[in-house]
Amino acid sequence: MASVRYECETFYHRVSQPQPTPETHHPPPYFVQIELTVTLDLVVFRHDCVIGFYTNSDIGPIFMLETIRFNLDLLKDRYQAYQILVATLCRLRLNPICLAFNSFVDEIIEFGLRIRNETSNMQPQVLHLRSEFWGSILSM
Repeated sequence: MASVRYECETFYHRVSQPQPTPETHHPPPYFVQIELTVTLDLVVFRHDCVIGFYTNSDIGPIFMLETIRFNLDLLKDRYQAYQILVATLCRLRLNPICLAFNSFVDEIIEFGLRIRNETSNMQPQVLHLRSEFWGSILSM
């Protein structure tokens, strides 16, 4: 059985905290929680060996989204935070063997810890965090 091989051309990652939007949680959380939304947005190109050009692939763009919620204090235990975040990124088909994979997880944890330091006396609520991955891959 033949398989298609992909090569990463460009790949970017950004962690941010979107502007809060008022929302009602039923029931309200007992602790400060993080709701992490991870998006993966890739454009797939194909190299046409006959004409020597790169063209858009028949596959089209790839977009995936995963949202998880956890208590903010979970980030204090780096091992447990890694377990949850690695599982989330793997569901988006990101390769945990990739050299940059650990740095992606570290960025998310560090951003969350900064939020935790800023919100030490905060009432229980849900804080939103966004982790975005985007780039292009080449279909071989």
